[in-house]
Amino acid sequence: MKLNICKIMVPVALSLGIGLGATSCADDLSQSSIDPQTQSNSDQDGYYAKIYGLLVLSGQKGATDTPDISDDPGKNPFFRRMWEQQEFPTDECLWAWQNDPGQSEFLNFSWNAEHLFTRMLYNRLGYNITQCNYFLDLYKGQTDEKSVRQCAEVRFFRAMYYQYFLDFFGRAPFKDTFNSEKPVEKIGADLFAYIESEYKDIIDKLSPADPEGQVFGQVNQVAAYIMLARLYLNAETYIGTPHWDDAVTYSTLAINSGYDLSRATSAAGYSGYQQLFMGDNDRNSEAMKEIILPIRQDGTRTKTYGGTWTIISSCFASGCANFYGTNDAWTCIRARANVADWYFDNRADVPLTDDRWAIPTAAGDDRALLYGGDDRKVECEKIGTITNGLAITKWTNEHADGTNDYHDPNIPDTDIPFLRLAEAYLTRAEANWRRGESEDIVLADINVLRDRAHASRWIGSDLTEMNFVQEWGREFYLEGRRRTDLRRFDMFTSNKYVWEWKGGVYEGTSTYDYCNLFPIPQTDISNNPNMHQNTGY
Repeated sequence: MKLNICKIMVPVALSLGIGLGATSCADDLSQSSIDPQTQSNSDQDGYYAKIYGLLVLSGQKGATDTPDISDDPGKNPFFRRMWEQQEFPTDECLWAWQNDPGQSEFLNFSWNAEHLFTRMLYNRLGYNITQCNYFLDLYKGQTDEKSVRQCAEVRFFRAMYYQYFLDFFGRAPFKDTFNSEKPVEKIGADLFAYIESEYKDIIDKLSPADPEGQVFGQVNQVAAYIMLARLYLNAETYIGTPHWDDAVTYSTLAINSGYDLSRATSAAGYSGYQQLFMGDNDRNSEAMKEIILPIRQDGTRTKTYGGTWTIISSCFASGCANFYGTNDAWTCIRARANVADWYFDNRADVPLTDDRWAIPTAAGDDRALLYGGDDRKVECEKIGTITNGLAITKWTNEHADGTNDYHDPNIPDTDIPFLRLAEAYLTRAEANWRRGESEDIVLADINVLRDRAHASRWIGSDLTEMNFVQEWGREFYLEGRRRTDLRRFDMFTSNKYVWEWKGGVYEGTSTYDYCNLFPIPQTDISNNPNMHQNTGY
């Protein structure tokens, strides 16, 4: 019998508003307003559920009511803040409403220490770590099996949030306990070593692999393998020392764990790849066997702008049949022209028709989930004109089995496949390529994914830096990782690769090297003398 972690997560987490309080202080890691010593009737399962809720919820009630943090509650949940910071400055998509506060800075690479969204991301990471510390201070001394496992899962999330601090900021306001002292600054190699040691220490305390989804949504050992492999793949970027061998070791552990790729076409005709991003991906065994850690979504139980509601409604294509399984059409995101270049040698070959499947068919790749109807053009010359640029149909609330028993007509049920097995294959391929393994070994992992997508197989001459960057895009576009991948290839700010509107110029341009990291918000620099600003800001 499958246990739905969403069913226990949300009702219990939302009942803990008094115990977990709201805060507006930028120095979230030194909060004392949620001191566990002031709370009676400690509820371990409730606080545990809250930790999972922090991935995507803004607070204690509804999409915008009683938020954890005083910033815009629709925009401050962890996943949305991470996702936008990873996607909007890159070659993958454009947000039409550039007058929205904080948006133009992404387009122009003009963020600074006062940037709204950077401050919101920093505060959210800090707040979530505070909640992890709070839980661990209460329960890390318990020795029963459930408590040991729950504490290991909470430590996983704490390490993960610190990993995002390392990726976005290169440093973190660090604390591993809950008290009123100000965080110390942990930088580069020291932060890397802490994250690495935490993941390794908890592996044996986590539940084993769960490819059948018996507890779908719960952190397990394979999630730690994936995050370690990701840490090692980016080690040279983070600390100047490559860890390719370690990246291969932990991606191999994930590949051999029992999970498998979603391959089979569904009864309603959806490809294995498409099924990963559909509204029934929590009950469809084909999709579930690839998804190692989902962020649970439910149209009635998790009303939040922090997850797939924002992605699906934003991508909704004007002038087409409803490909999205929601009536809430925002129509404000579309693909930059460079996404078409991943699939077509010539943009003139992109079919601009009302046929939903015309582009993936012409591309010969199931992952080319783009739509060119409604008099669209491939290029985005006018950012505010939504038909400039291809629509993206990858994320949808539709069901792979063809049913339409949506829980809500507007809010999707689509879970976020936050960690999935495909990452392990591409990680191992890239790490093996970088450490000089034979072409056959590298191609084997690449072609597993290309076979799943019914795309042409690579041969040795395809093993180039640009092809790797594009393959990461083909497999993971709009999943919240693009900036990290571009940065690893030294393409995020340099002239090695320019894309449409990079640096605020339509033709694209290189920009400042210091933009590879985001600034520490001025609010935290002012409030915490332990923190120092990143170079260039």
